[in-house]
Amino acid sequence: ALADTFYSVGFMMSLCQLLSILELFHIADGIEKARLLPRLIQVMEKNGLLMVIILLEEIQSKPVVCVQLFFWNILDLLRYENNPTEQFWP
Repeated sequence: ALADTFYSVGFMMSLCQLLSILELFHIADGIEKARLLPRLIQVMEKNGLLMVIILLEEIQSKPVVCVQLFFWNILDLLRYENNPTEQFWP
């Protein structure tokens, strides 16, 4: 199960990470109140790691990919813990 994680969720993770670029536009437009440079670094770092996983097919079956995707999503949950209330109720 751990070895096949990328085959199960890889396309959806790739699509979601591609859409995360919209965060940068939200910051630039003033919709989201955050600093652009740290978010830009974070988005580009995640996109780079995802591209490495996509391009190197031998890595896709490793259990470390499951661990990476798990912590990746947990950190995003922690990051957005306070943001929804700030966005909808200023």
